[in-house]
Amino acid sequence: MAKKSAASKGYRRQTAKKPYLSKKDIITLCVILAVVAVGAWLLFSYNDGALKVRDGKVAVDGDNWLIVNGSASRGGARYYKVGEIGEIEGYTREAGTSLADVNIPLYTFKPQGDDGAVTEITVTTSHNAAGKLAEYASTAIGSTEGCESGGVLKAEAGGQSCTYFVYTSASYEAEKAEGDADTEGEADADAEAEALPDDAVDAHADDGETHDPNRFTKALNIYFDTVHDSCFVIHVNCEAASADEYPDDDVLLAAASQAVAAIAPVESK
Repeated sequence: MAKKSAASKGYRRQTAKKPYLSKKDIITLCVILAVVAVGAWLLFSYNDGALKVRDGKVAVDGDNWLIVNGSASRGGARYYKVGEIGEIEGYTREAGTSLADVNIPLYTFKPQGDDGAVTEITVTTSHNAAGKLAEYASTAIGSTEGCESGGVLKAEAGGQSCTYFVYTSASYEAEKAEGDADTEGEADADAEAEALPDDAVDAHADDGETHDPNRFTKALNIYFDTVHDSCFVIHVNCEAASADEYPDDDVLLAAASQAVAAIAPVESK
């Protein structure tokens, strides 16, 4: 009687299946997942110094902070403290906000006496490099009717390396009768004028007549870089009775140096 084969008895040779991933592949995958998990944790837990915003208002701990909106770097409004502003001898400080962003402080310093040439100093910030902003502002103001802007210069002011330029403005401003109130349109025009460089636009000379200038201004804008790819912006304004009575540039630069010295920048990490 012939012997039955293993196959005929129902036996089948079982071939062991190899796993889809080798032991080495599994270890590599675990390492990758661990790296991804750590990266995600760092991304969501990393604090880059941005200030908290509650109900659209930046939370601050002081009334003299200098703040910038560094949104260009990460998208969305992200505010950072870049310094503090102190007092300037001989001036009274008033706190306000930028017309472009209520969360950006703007400080105005008014002289305590009437015997100086400077009528006002303002200090704020911009999310731009100092040199780039100075070039842009100088060109924009210089192309405005009635304004003449000097070239952009470098100087050591208040212990900082700064970029600045000086400009003059001669414009006509109509006198209002006593008791006259702004109409809604006039108020809007004034607000638009405030958003432009000081004295660069005459919001009242719109009656079609030609007038000789009756408002003369000489000003200096000075900038110096700080953290978060930003800069401090200082504006020194001088009102004069005529173009012949403009103060020397050194007078404006001395006042600007006082303002620069009053700023305490945040130290870079």
